[in-house]
Amino acid sequence: MRYLPSAIFIILAALALSSDAQADKCLGLVLQGGGDKGAYQAGALLGLVNGLGSEAQYDVISGVSIGAVNAAFISQFAKGDDKEMVTKLVDFWLNLQSSDIYEPWFGGIVQGLLLEPSIYNTAPSKKFFESIFTQSPKRFISVGATNVNNAQYRTFKNFEANLGPKELVQAVMASFASPGIFPYVTIDGIPYFDGGAVLNMDVGSAVSKCREITGGVDENIHIDIIFLNGKTYKPQNASNYNAIKMLMRAIELMSYQSSLSGLVQAQNSYPKVHFRYVIQPSKTLPDSILPMGFNSEHIKKMIEYGTDDAKDAIKKGPKTSFQEAADEAKQLLSKGRINNDELMAQYMSELEKVIREGWIDQASK
Repeated sequence: MRYLPSAIFIILAALALSSDAQADKCLGLVLQGGGDKGAYQAGALLGLVNGLGSEAQYDVISGVSIGAVNAAFISQFAKGDDKEMVTKLVDFWLNLQSSDIYEPWFGGIVQGLLLEPSIYNTAPSKKFFESIFTQSPKRFISVGATNVNNAQYRTFKNFEANLGPKELVQAVMASFASPGIFPYVTIDGIPYFDGGAVLNMDVGSAVSKCREITGGVDENIHIDIIFLNGKTYKPQNASNYNAIKMLMRAIELMSYQSSLSGLVQAQNSYPKVHFRYVIQPSKTLPDSILPMGFNSEHIKKMIEYGTDDAKDAIKKGPKTSFQEAADEAKQLLSKGRINNDELMAQYMSELEKVIREGWIDQASK
């Protein structure tokens, strides 16, 4: 009996430590950029929330480009409201149209190429996002954009500076501004465009904030990543691509390479962090004729693909899908980087053709 008080004390202490460890656990979600393919992330998140329950209630979300749009949407819901959040996120994508995001300039593509900083005008997106992002983020969020002047990657974080609804819309529009397709966004006098131009997958920002939450204990950090690039590089016949398609293809390839490097770097930089699930397309995601086409049938397919891939990753168990992706990335990187020079040369040739024909068309009117 004399040992009973000591035993009780030990048990209570162990329970207290267990409770503290649970309280200090941080769940992070990293959302890659990828044009109008963000519907895949909505489907993947649906699969994660339905399959993991409370283990998919993320504390920190990091997003770039279209991933920033999804991150901002998630941040409008408090942790614990995840089923409502993901239902509305899927609805958001199912109802999204290109006219919500951009429109042609008055003078059409010629005005965009010769007189404006981009092919399309994103005036509609400001009003649209202001109607969606009406509150300050309710979770920790990081949105990445690229400084046009010096090519520096900048993160807009609600845990380091004020990020009210107005600032959130600005940051998302900047992160989402695909160079040459959409105009840059000026914030504090500095022009910014797509964060994916420098870093298409920002694991570091999620880990950094999680370290604050866990008191620097990396073992208590759990990160999930949703890619928009497929598991392997898909060769394409680009011989009939126009200038816009050529540019989007070059951006896609650069994004693919950046993602491979980012995955390997994350594993090397944070060896004690638990990278649980990597969700990435097992099927080729559909492409629209126009960039950012937001085709409704394509969106439905991408949501379905994302949900199925998330279910498969969960079925394999924690860390398996990440390790598979990391091993494949190392193997592909060891074979050498994809050369974009030929694609970019074709793009410039097509661009000159569009400009030349555009002038002829304008002169004849």
